[in-house]
Amino acid sequence: MFDNLPSTFFNLLISKHRDLYVSALFTIRKAIRQDLYITREDLARRIALSLEEQFKEANLDDEEDRFESEDLTSANSKALYIIRKLRDYGWINIDFNAKNSFEEYIAVPAYATAAINFLYGLTNEAEQEYNSLVYSTYAALKMADTDENDYYDALVTAYKNTDKLNESLANLYYGIRSIEQRISENISINDVISIHFNEYLSKLHDQYYHPYKTFDSVERFRSPILKMIRKWKNQNQIRKKVLATAKNKMPNKKADALYEEVTRMYDYIYQTYDEIEEKMSMID
Repeated sequence: MFDNLPSTFFNLLISKHRDLYVSALFTIRKAIRQDLYITREDLARRIALSLEEQFKEANLDDEEDRFESEDLTSANSKALYIIRKLRDYGWINIDFNAKNSFEEYIAVPAYATAAINFLYGLTNEAEQEYNSLVYSTYAALKMADTDENDYYDALVTAYKNTDKLNESLANLYYGIRSIEQRISENISINDVISIHFNEYLSKLHDQYYHPYKTFDSVERFRSPILKMIRKWKNQNQIRKKVLATAKNKMPNKKADALYEEVTRMYDYIYQTYDEIEEKMSMID
């Protein structure tokens, strides 16, 4: 992993002004979702505007690597400095427009986008939407099964949703265990009430537990999912169609490797839903 990252990439997170840098990264995250092409000047304006209040309290004059000629008094100059630092740390690239060699624009590497999204996901502002993972798995398999087509794509979708389902069940279980532990540590009744409403209900019950018991019912969709996976795995005609599509999508992969990968997806989905009642019992 570290061979693919700039050596200074994580220095940003231990910097004295890391709050400013991370806030700027969130501004970049929003900007690139709105516009693919963003110039350096445009990004500086956006950062200056979104971090206006933070800039009033920030003193960047004590930064060790600032240039003597840099004037860091205005919001725009501070924004430009932060952009330069994000580039130096390896979170963004600054390239030149091929049609206009004097115009600089911002490019965000894929690894940086993943890291920014991870950081954003840790904030209270991050939108936590439940994506009906169980129903989506059932619907993908059911549509392919009914149409007798697109088996491979449906299998991949079901596999990815199942992987996310296992992750969300783990988050739910360990989240509840963490709350249990904190409540057992002789905290005040006010703390218990706060944890119940602000953490358990909003972040665990409403987001995960309630869907699994109602509109995205594990109990409702478990049996038909298992039935379709057994059918697809055991019927030679369907398996041949799955492997043929997989070969078209990955022509450089050997037949044995494709067979193993498809079998692994079948087994992972089947095992998850075969054992999911035990997991739900532990969570209950």
